[in-house]
Amino acid sequence: IGALSPCSLVTVLTSGLAPNVQGLVFNTNVFGPWATTLAADKVTVNNVAAPIYSVGNVSGAEQLTFQVPCETTPANAVPITINVAGGSASITIPVVAASPGIFETVMSDGARRAVAIRPDGTFVSLQNPARTGETIRVYVTGLGPTAPAMVTGALPYAGTDSLALGQVIVGVNNGGTAVFTSRASPNQIGVFEVAFQVPSNAPTGNDVELNVVVNVPGDTASRYSNGSKLPISQ
Repeated sequence: IGALSPCSLVTVLTSGLAPNVQGLVFNTNVFGPWATTLAADKVTVNNVAAPIYSVGNVSGAEQLTFQVPCETTPANAVPITINVAGGSASITIPVVAASPGIFETVMSDGARRAVAIRPDGTFVSLQNPARTGETIRVYVTGLGPTAPAMVTGALPYAGTDSLALGQVIVGVNNGGTAVFTSRASPNQIGVFEVAFQVPSNAPTGNDVELNVVVNVPGDTASRYSNGSKLPISQ
C-alpha cells in the first residue's frame, strides 16, 4: 500500500492474523463505536488504539480490517502495530490527507467491480448495469477531512451530511463527469458515498473504467484511487 489517511478503512492480508478463526468475525456493534480488540487482535496507529471492523480466515486468506483513527496526523512514517494473542509486529507507513479506495464486489462472472447503487436503490451488477445519463452512487473510503468532522469509530451526526472538504473528481472511461455530492455514508463507518452522473456518451460494456481523485485543501498532491470497473448500458 502506498499510504493511509485519517478515518479511512484498511484491510491487512497476511498470515498469522487469525490463527484460530474460520470465516469472518465481525464487530458486534455495527453502528459503533467499534471495539479495539476483536478475536484477540489489536491494532495501534501511532500508539492510538484503532477500531476493528472484522478479523477473518477465508479459504486460508487471513485478514484484518480496521479504521485509521481520525486524529492521526499525516506524516511520512507513522508506526502501526498489530498484536495477535500476545505476539506483535510493527511497520511504518506514510499517512497522507486522503487515500481514496473504491469498494469492490465479486460479480456473477467472478470479476471484481465497483460497489455502486442505481437511482432506484438497486446494486449495479452485470444483470443490472448503470445506465448512461443516470446518477449513481459509488462507495469509497479515504476521501479526507469532512465538515462536520468525522469521529473515530462512529457514524456521522444524525440528520447532518458530513461532506468531503476536498474536490472530488470521478473519472468514467478516463474522462471527468459531474459529481453531485461526496458525503460520509450516514449508516456506515469510514465509508463515503459519491454521487455522480454516468456520462450520456459513456461507452457500454461490463468493464468501463472508473476512478476517483481527491484534492484536499492544503495537500500538495492529487490523491488517486485504485482503478475499478463499472458495467454500463444505454
